[in-house]
Amino acid sequence: MDAKIYPDPDSEKAIMGSVVYCIHHKEGCQWSDELRKLKEHSGNCGHEPIYCENKCGAKVQRRHTQQHIQQHCSKRLVPCRHCGQRYTQVRTCGHEPVYCENKCGAKVQRRHTQQHIQQHCSKRLVPCRHCGQRYTQRRHTQQHMQQHCSKRQVPCRHCGQRYTQDTVSAHGATCSRAPVPCPQRCSVAPLPRDELDTHLREHCAAAGVPCAFRDAGCRFKVG
Repeated sequence: MDAKIYPDPDSEKAIMGSVVYCIHHKEGCQWSDELRKLKEHSGNCGHEPIYCENKCGAKVQRRHTQQHIQQHCSKRLVPCRHCGQRYTQVRTCGHEPVYCENKCGAKVQRRHTQQHIQQHCSKRLVPCRHCGQRYTQRRHTQQHMQQHCSKRQVPCRHCGQRYTQDTVSAHGATCSRAPVPCPQRCSVAPLPRDELDTHLREHCAAAGVPCAFRDAGCRFKVG
């Protein structure tokens, strides 16, 4: 058994009756009383630093715990001013109105920003379905696809087959229905390319005697 600190009762009474200050005197506690009452006071001293009861890790004076819990604690329940839900800390709310990141001027709820950007934003990038180029407005994309896109499908004006804008001209140089003039320079209007041989062989008034090399493939006639 531990020996008594004060083996002399008179000394113990004198010491325990001595006037002392609170151990938190430097923090502002004005308590002062007999030493025997110090333990009881220390358990209730408003200036004693204690850990937050929400276990946020903060250590504050006992007298400030309620203020800390209500105003500063990172784990306090805070109502969102947009949706009304209560959370342990301020967080990004899907109901919060925010401006569109494309700077179109629209303000939408955070949870709807992607839908707005993809479907409604006046400055959203709309891709051309032919070449993939993107424009800030759907009407600009439509105009590009209808008038300027080199990959849009256009019909050949002679045969009706469809080609991309950047290849239809090359097709026209060999198109079987493209009109070509008679090589004999007769009065007949230009004929479709695939009808030229029949014209030269049977109808051309300017054609003369067949070339001696007709069997070799020459289609001209000597006048």
